[in-house]
Amino acid sequence: LRTDLPFTPVSGRGVLYSFTLTRSGARHPAFVARTPYVVALVELAEQTGLLLFSNLPESDPGELEIGLPVEFYADVREDGVAVPEFRLVALSSVQGLG
Repeated sequence: LRTDLPFTPVSGRGVLYSFTLTRSGARHPAFVARTPYVVALVELAEQTGLLLFSNLPESDPGELEIGLPVEFYADVREDGVAVPEFRLVALSSVQGLG
């Protein structure tokens, strides 16, 4: 097991690899008030199979499809904690994904 792995910057772009709608069962108090919410598995643009779990708080679950382009943003909460999240990208503004 290696522990000396370097950090490598990534673009923050990717595609929706998989998702589920969480209607109940949120364990952390910050998410209980946000149910229902989408838990997403995002494949980052830099490498096939480079997957990251996150959520899509600004999305309509009825409009989600596997393969839609997404982009990273940080939701900075009142307590100063930055939560990594993704949002859908308009197809007309996507370049270099695929």
